[in-house]
Amino acid sequence: MSEKLPISVHILTWNSGKTLRRAIESVRTCAEILVIDGGSSDDTLHIAKEYGARVILQPMQHCPIEDFSVVRNLGLKHATQPWILALDSDEYASTELMIDLQHTVSRELPCACFIPRKYVLPDGRIVTHATTYPNERFYFFHLTTVIRWIKPVHERPEIVQGVPLLHLRGASLAPLGTLEDYTMKNLRYVQIEMEKSRGKSLGHWFYHRLLNTLCSRFAASLKLLWILCLPHQNCVRLPLRHEFLRFWYGWKLVVTTCPMKNTLDRYYRYIRPLRPLYGWAKDRVTKAHCNRRAEEWRAKGFRGAKLDICGGRNPWKPGEFLNVDIVPLPQVDLMFDIRTRFPIPDGVIAEIFSAATLEHFREQDNLHILREFYRILQPGGLLQISTPDIEAIARGLLAGDDLNLINQHFFGKFKGDITEDYDLHRWMYPASKMIEVLQGIGFVDVKQIPNTTGLHDPKYNYLIRARKP
Repeated sequence: MSEKLPISVHILTWNSGKTLRRAIESVRTCAEILVIDGGSSDDTLHIAKEYGARVILQPMQHCPIEDFSVVRNLGLKHATQPWILALDSDEYASTELMIDLQHTVSRELPCACFIPRKYVLPDGRIVTHATTYPNERFYFFHLTTVIRWIKPVHERPEIVQGVPLLHLRGASLAPLGTLEDYTMKNLRYVQIEMEKSRGKSLGHWFYHRLLNTLCSRFAASLKLLWILCLPHQNCVRLPLRHEFLRFWYGWKLVVTTCPMKNTLDRYYRYIRPLRPLYGWAKDRVTKAHCNRRAEEWRAKGFRGAKLDICGGRNPWKPGEFLNVDIVPLPQVDLMFDIRTRFPIPDGVIAEIFSAATLEHFREQDNLHILREFYRILQPGGLLQISTPDIEAIARGLLAGDDLNLINQHFFGKFKGDITEDYDLHRWMYPASKMIEVLQGIGFVDVKQIPNTTGLHDPKYNYLIRARKP
């Protein structure tokens, strides 16, 4: 292949430096390589320029793709070659595929081609049997044979009627990533599918999501049993943990796109006599809804999220803020021990709200929590903290205020003889000391503001606002 093939290769990237070089190397015989980037901060763009690729910016920067068809259509708009090859940044073209492309182009017959996608194990072996095979995609076509790319996820080109369709034997190869990478990728797909499902009826979900998923998973189960019965020397199987993740993905789609919560609310008056059962069911649905919201943000890497720290049963601005807590209540979106490192990347959170939380932890835990707030906030991110003011409590005691109120704000909740360990207060800062601590961590514009949250008595609870520079 001494001459360049009249093919425009379209590669979607976002911090894809680890795999981009291999992808471009595999298609260097093509005349044009378009790297359609989402705002990479690693060496992705440097590698693209090193190989002479043309860089095009995606409409949305610094975030995962929400509609793959929109980005693919951007590539069609900028292509200067008659043939189009779509290639994911984490895969590469096999030698057999490049030979097939050369033969197809040389025929000078406009057509659209299916390209099989095969997995590659860490030891370099190509997987020959998987439940997703033949896993063919319309990823190679003449520019005149398609109208546009369609579908926000699992995108495909809309083919002009009557166009010849070919099945190429050469495959694109996709090295298996970690289970965590695979899970996060599928969670992003789930999020996109959820957006597509908004406003759909329960009947639509039942027929188009539940029944279709059950049928496809049943067929996949039979195929998996057949694969497991094949002799080892005759096949290279996809690892079972990856196969099972496909089943998990299907089930996750069924659960997260279910409109049951809206249906329960709509028909509440008919099931009112069954209120205890309704309450139990709504708690379950609420928990599923919270889990779904958390997975949406986890798929985005939590970029731009707002956190309510330990909102418990009364979260702050539910729907706008993610409710983080140690206790597994139905209203909790994210559950983890805030005394340890938060499972959230650096510099991604837009705002943190914390009310009546820090006083329940010891001083060293408070310092850790505040430093974690600083770590996960994005530059310019806002922090608001409200806790009991030990100075105000002391002033109230000396002034003869109600002892019940004084004791509750000083010691924590009272439940007679039944008091949970997390109800008790362990450490409280006066407002001046809290400001000093926040400034020492690195926050700026730290100041006490009127406590208008309406959550606790402003006489004994201050509200401090700070910003990460």
